[in-house]
Amino acid sequence: MIKTVTSAMIEALLATVECKTHIVEGTTTTVAVALLPIGDSMFTLSTAISGCADPRKFNADLGAKYAIEKVMAQAKEKLLELEGYCLSKEVNGIAPVTDYVDRIIIEYNELMAKLVKLNGFIESDKFKSLDSRVRLLLSRQSAAMEDYIECLHWRLKDCGCIRFNGANWPELVEKFGGGEVVGDQFVTPAGDSYAPGMWVK
Repeated sequence: MIKTVTSAMIEALLATVECKTHIVEGTTTTVAVALLPIGDSMFTLSTAISGCADPRKFNADLGAKYAIEKVMAQAKEKLLELEGYCLSKEVNGIAPVTDYVDRIIIEYNELMAKLVKLNGFIESDKFKSLDSRVRLLLSRQSAAMEDYIECLHWRLKDCGCIRFNGANWPELVEKFGGGEVVGDQFVTPAGDSYAPGMWVK
């Protein structure tokens, strides 16, 4: 089944949007803000204004009405963009960041990639040609990054995550209630796959 962003999805989201209006003091300008509830907070989707050229004809209710109409039209376009972007990430296998565990995993992976690059440089001939103080600082940086990665490793373990290494697939079978190794990857019953080195929530 091909996934797509439907009008029904956007209309359902629009139904939850809250609009706040405010008249700029000393003017006939009404500002409207479209807010989308996300958990306990509100995400600002768009802002719009309406105005009246003749102050004698200004009507606050009409000002709010026109500003809300504008901001809701903009909010609809913004939701289409945002939902399209999220779907594009999903289709391309890029998982959304949903909680602090995801953020730790991202931080771990980014730091590990930098450490591998740094250690590769430390082992190169170019590193040997550097000033002794620079070499010392880079070596200390590498050691500090290794300590940092170890801390992230244990934080993830404490959250119940498993770092797949190829040989510990029985742990993943137990975690997911099934699955199999295909090539060098572990495939869950739901069809998700994990390569060696990846963290599994």
